[in-house]
Amino acid sequence: MPGIQATRERSWALQQATLPLEVAGNETGKIAERLANLARQRPVLVVLCGPSHSGKSTFAGTLRGQFVVINSDTVRQRATGVPAPSRDEEAVWRTFEYLKRQALERGRNVVLDACHMSRRARWHSLQGPNAGHRKVCVLFDLPLDTVLARCRKTARLPPQEVERMWRAFQTMKPAPSELRREGYDEVHVLRG
Repeated sequence: MPGIQATRERSWALQQATLPLEVAGNETGKIAERLANLARQRPVLVVLCGPSHSGKSTFAGTLRGQFVVINSDTVRQRATGVPAPSRDEEAVWRTFEYLKRQALERGRNVVLDACHMSRRARWHSLQGPNAGHRKVCVLFDLPLDTVLARCRKTARLPPQEVERMWRAFQTMKPAPSELRREGYDEVHVLRG
């Protein structure tokens, strides 16, 4: 029905136009502004990629309201009661995937806030009803001392675990050209 579709489009446009974008930091702010502008033109799927405590959730928070943010730690906390990886990771990722599909099917702008360190994890993130979405990867490549300083502030994970993840990410970190070959239309790298 044209009337329902027109109402949805007006509602979507109004929602997008009335949400403020408050971002700190030059590079981060420019990328967030670019994503907000893209989201006004067509649906966007943003995949955040980087080790724990690299700023992915903070960045995702700047897009909340304009994007549906699906955070793996939040899904894990609700599913298992703990934010750290547990024995029931399969249930966590099934829920994460379900939430992603629901948002994509509704044509929403989506941010997938998880480490996405392996090619397989990134491949899964691009699966689903996203044919009309622009696919963007934001790669968080921060120095170890910055990541560890953030870790000490939150005390969510032991610093040794965060350092192990950071080192693993350094060995498997994809180049922007590799990410484009994986299917991303756009790649942004945040360095600190």
